[in-house]
Amino acid sequence: MGAATNKPDYRKQVEAMLKAYPWVKQTIQESNEELYPSCVPIYEEMFGHGEKEYASSTEKYGMKRAQKYEQLKELENTLKHLKLDERMVITETYFKNHNLTTDVLCERIGMSRRTYFRAKSSAFSKIADAMGL
Repeated sequence: MGAATNKPDYRKQVEAMLKAYPWVKQTIQESNEELYPSCVPIYEEMFGHGEKEYASSTEKYGMKRAQKYEQLKELENTLKHLKLDERMVITETYFKNHNLTTDVLCERIGMSRRTYFRAKSSAFSKIADAMGL
């Protein structure tokens, strides 16, 4: 058997973020047409730090939406600052929905497998660093 490679812990998180990016972006663009959630605020009693607190489901929804929007903008900003080959690898692999093998992707973008994986690894590292992973 070959030697085990030690992949950084952030790889799965970055990959999940990149795979979800097109869907999250579309969802946010569609929801920008509706600035407010279509639900009635319901306050539920919560207990924390020894005192009662009240939290609105509408407020929770708004906070989650704002967090996704900020994460999306941060990822887009990071992608703009990647080198051209890194950006090309990320775009072709995660955003164009080709479902192609690595060999076909490499041929399509004109890179060797080794260069492809170096660029992908470098891009992942930069994205993880910028996103605080």
